Amino acid sequence: MATDEVAYEPPENLVRLVKLGVKLGLGDKTTSKAQKWTLANLVFDSFAQPLLHGVRSGTANAGGTSSVWQVVYEAEGLTVDLRVTHRAQSKAAHLVGQIFDKRTVRPLQDNAIVELSREQNSAIAASVVNAFGEFHIEFEPQDHLLLSIKAAGRNAVKIPLTNLKLR
Repeated sequence: MATDEVAYEPPENLVRLVKLGVKLGLGDKTTSKAQKWTLANLVFDSFAQPLLHGVRSGTANAGGTSSVWQVVYEAEGLTVDLRVTHRAQSKAAHLVGQIFDKRTVRPLQDNAIVELSREQNSAIAASVVNAFGEFHIEFEPQDHLLLSIKAAGRNAVKIPLTNLKLR
């Protein structure tokens, strides 16, 4: 068993996320108000679910083919439902989401801010959550994106959208 352990190597994306977590978690020790954050847990991923027979070829629409990816994450008592769409003829992708507060069993309604960034870099785009807990962000797809949800009285929730390649 010990000789087989040498052959084990963790996935590159997992190693990168752990390194990112260490960098973000340590921060600047001189500031007293270091932002605390929680990495969200994946609950559902539509790419992990095979389409029904006969539906697999039904992705075409009047404007051309479109890719849709839906995921659900949970953290800090929040459920985050995300849907990313991308049309083949367009460079832009659309991220539409809704955030539910599981404690009050209703949409998050405290003007939370949703920010899309490239891991450690500044924000690419941002949106404010409306009264129904909904938000929309338009962006250009790229690798290693990080979605952050900042709501009053909670740790920031971080969702890695790593290697975002819509199929």
